[in-house]
Amino acid sequence: MTVVEVRKELKRKLVFGDAQQIKARDILREVQDCKEAIMACDREHEDAVKYEGVSTRTIKTCECVDKWAPEVTTERGGDWDIVNAAIKELDWREL
Repeated sequence: MTVVEVRKELKRKLVFGDAQQIKARDILREVQDCKEAIMACDREHEDAVKYEGVSTRTIKTCECVDKWAPEVTTERGGDWDIVNAAIKELDWREL
């Protein structure tokens, strides 16, 4: 399930115990956790966010997103969608 699909899923009426909606909320939590990890990182990621698209590679190659990066993580299931959504939600003024 992509982040776009997650947002669509959560727009429909919430149903208690719905497995799809629970999975969707878990994915949004992962996006939020990733965003917080980027913000808490010691490296300067301000330029990558400020000049959107100029160098998101500096964030994607940083250890702060290792948990979500499919090429780096030791566990299978890393997802660039989560990292990309977290970067998109960042506001460089928060950094």
